[in-house]
Amino acid sequence: GHVAKQQVGDFTGVLAPFAAKSFASGFAASEGDIGAQAMVELPDGSFLVSGGTLRNEVFAFAEKGGRNTTPLFELSEPIVDMAVDAFGQLWVMTGHELLQLDASSGVVVRRVQGPAQAPMTHALAIEPDTGHIYVSFGDGIKVFDPTATATEGAWRTFSKMRVGDLAFGPDGRLWGVRWSGTDITAASSFPTTDIVSFPMTGRTQGRGELEFRLAGVIDSIAFGLMGTPLEGLLFASSNTTQQPVGGDAQERRDAKLWMIELDSRRVLQLAKGGSRGESVVATSDGRILVAQTNQVDEIAPAQAPVVQAVSVPDGSLVPLPMQRIGVVFDQAMWLGSDADAGSVLNVANYSLTAVGDNAGAVLLPQSVAWDAATNTAWLDVGQIDPGQYQLEIKSRLQSDAELALESAYISTFTALNDMTAQLRLEFAGTRADRLTGAVSYDVIITNIGEDDIKGPMTLLLDPGRY
Repeated sequence: GHVAKQQVGDFTGVLAPFAAKSFASGFAASEGDIGAQAMVELPDGSFLVSGGTLRNEVFAFAEKGGRNTTPLFELSEPIVDMAVDAFGQLWVMTGHELLQLDASSGVVVRRVQGPAQAPMTHALAIEPDTGHIYVSFGDGIKVFDPTATATEGAWRTFSKMRVGDLAFGPDGRLWGVRWSGTDITAASSFPTTDIVSFPMTGRTQGRGELEFRLAGVIDSIAFGLMGTPLEGLLFASSNTTQQPVGGDAQERRDAKLWMIELDSRRVLQLAKGGSRGESVVATSDGRILVAQTNQVDEIAPAQAPVVQAVSVPDGSLVPLPMQRIGVVFDQAMWLGSDADAGSVLNVANYSLTAVGDNAGAVLLPQSVAWDAATNTAWLDVGQIDPGQYQLEIKSRLQSDAELALESAYISTFTALNDMTAQLRLEFAGTRADRLTGAVSYDVIITNIGEDDIKGPMTLLLDPGRY
């Protein structure tokens, strides 16, 4: 697979055909080499990530991530997990409370304590159909009904099995990462972790059934969403094994990401060399986000970028003046700086070569502007003379995942002087051939300008101008 060299993440290797890069950074790490702790995707496609030295800060990131050093809001306690319900409401879990928050401000809308004020441990998951919230406790898993009027009566016990993470699978079952609470798995020479699922009804309701036993210290699980390239897959992130006191986390990069095909039950190591695997999220557009020590890493199916269209199609006749040329890509492109070789903003990645009378003359754009909403690069070509040109887009251009075009893109077009203001056109004798469907007409051209006009001339009908 492809590992980004500019947007460097913590993972050092990824299985083809996937690509890995940094997604989000800027937050401080806490003790235990924990960077991001909890992550959640909001209904608008943006993300909230908890982190900071006290693990109580929440940072907002746009759909494509980036760097953010200013928290959106802070809580008085460390944040353990976050989830969004079917109504788009944000639920946040600390060690003592379940909180409903305003996702834009962090204002607490509702506070819920566990039964008998029991401490909560690692994870929460919201059942899609009922909206019930499943929460891990020291003595198992309990369920909270947000619609219940009395808080104490809103809780019920679901399972006595301890878990380190929870997620609802496509089979409708609750899945979890088994956690004993006593064994120090990370200290084992060859640690393994069980992933279990829980029947939701019947006599075996809440009794964990072994699904997979994976090598390593599995911390978090996530299912690929329906309708995305990750549908039918389960992802499990592992943390690093135990290190000596004073050891360097950067020298202990053995965290992994596992991928499991649910139908065949095949297990593959998708990524390696990570610094952490505290949380994993499968996004609504088919990416995987993994919380590391230094940042959040992104893994997604690798796809080389493609030029979908240009505003000067091959073989086209283009009236002058034409000061901009649009190049439309099928995905977001690497920006970097305008001096980076693979940047979509680097003018050296585009050229106009004259063909014909001035053959060989090469023009470069004066500048390039990027429109992220349409994935379009706009080339400022200034004032070009009439003639035939070949537009070349260099193959070294890279996508936002730092994958290059598979080949250069070339389009040849003819730029024409626009003589509309100097001529009067009259159409006469329009006729149609029913056999062939051809329509023909006579055109009378009158020079109404002051200068002589020499042929040849081309009549170009552009419906877009009317």
